[in-house]
Amino acid sequence: MVNINKYIKKFKIFFVWQHEEEEKWLREMSLKGYELVNARLFTFTFKVCEPKDVVYKLDYRRLSRYEEDNYLTIFAESDWEYVTGCMNWFYFKNENYSDDKMEIFNDKESKAEMVSRVQKLIGLVTVAELCMLASIIRTAEESPVLAVFWGLLMMLLIYGNIKMFFKRRALRKRF
Repeated sequence: MVNINKYIKKFKIFFVWQHEEEEKWLREMSLKGYELVNARLFTFTFKVCEPKDVVYKLDYRRLSRYEEDNYLTIFAESDWEYVTGCMNWFYFKNENYSDDKMEIFNDKESKAEMVSRVQKLIGLVTVAELCMLASIIRTAEESPVLAVFWGLLMMLLIYGNIKMFFKRRALRKRF
């Protein structure tokens, strides 16, 4: 018998370009008997439950409160249950799927648009970091650790931009 009032927290790092890996991990967690109830930056809260196969999907959108209500209604009508949100990411689940490859997007173009939104986010952060580059270079002598941190962050952002570019390009080639 599973203690249905027990919750656990898991710390796991996923970057914005790893949303598909995050979806797979959440599904694996449900197969182990952990149902997602909340997601925050690198911290996931699960309710202990009976193991079950649940498909999780993520979508990134910046929406007003009115748009969000309509958006969530559309997903509810399509049998996707809204679980939680974190930093403009929406987490949905479906326990009654018919196909292992069930998607929240109707077509490849919609998925490519989501990837494009994520790529724009990464691009904006990268541009902001580049704007700060001059001041980081000036302070490199005073704080080499900070300069190394910013350098690693820039490389990570550039990697994310490249990763999302190729993901979007692959999706666009399919239609």
